[in-house]
Amino acid sequence: MNEKYTYLLVELSCIAVPLISSFHPKIQFFVAWKSLIVAILGMMALFIPADILFTHWGVWGFQEKYTLGIFFFNLPIEEYLFFICIPYASVFTYYCLRKLLPASRTYNMFTSIAWVYLFLNLFIAITFYYRIYTFTYHLFAAILLAWHLVWRKSNYIGLFTFTYSLILIPFILSNGVLTGLAFWKYPLLNVHPELINSCIVWYDDLENLGIRLFSIPLDDIAYGCSMLITTVTLFEAMEARKIASIQLTKK
Repeated sequence: MNEKYTYLLVELSCIAVPLISSFHPKIQFFVAWKSLIVAILGMMALFIPADILFTHWGVWGFQEKYTLGIFFFNLPIEEYLFFICIPYASVFTYYCLRKLLPASRTYNMFTSIAWVYLFLNLFIAITFYYRIYTFTYHLFAAILLAWHLVWRKSNYIGLFTFTYSLILIPFILSNGVLTGLAFWKYPLLNVHPELINSCIVWYDDLENLGIRLFSIPLDDIAYGCSMLITTVTLFEAMEARKIASIQLTKK
């Protein structure tokens, strides 16, 4: 296989099953595509400019040989697709759980876990304020969680936290390949990221915690949480608006 398709194939492997399963009669995720499109576009409006800026600053970058070589604002086209494929697969999982297991005591427990994650992110952001990747996305994750838990008191934050906990497994597989092609060869907690040989996405470890989960910067967990909770928040808002519109029409 030509190595220039590596990044693209990782993304396609993430979205393939969720996309096909979207038409399953018990799921019918396709009926929520309009809400999802708006949610993804809203998230991209926040995350892509930051991605461009962080790439420009050298916080992270991309090995061109593993991409198609098509760049816009220093980002490979695969990076733009990343913000479609990963949120699609994640919100699909969230939607399936919401539809097939609408009420579960497990979600209440994961609301408590969301509180723990909030304070952990806040602590890390304050402690490592001088590392821009760490500070930015741990603080953003903390703010978003606080908004849901303290101000909005969202009834779906437990479901979101449970979903995010589940998708950490495919997260490790996909992000592991991105950050270290043979990620399984590295220690579970890798404190020597400089020894990672081949990767699609590289990082300046002076701007993150410098600790890897195999080859994945631990900061990526906060980044993923921020990106997905933003998408789910917008998705739920659009779905609520759609329901309200239908009810108004019936009246």
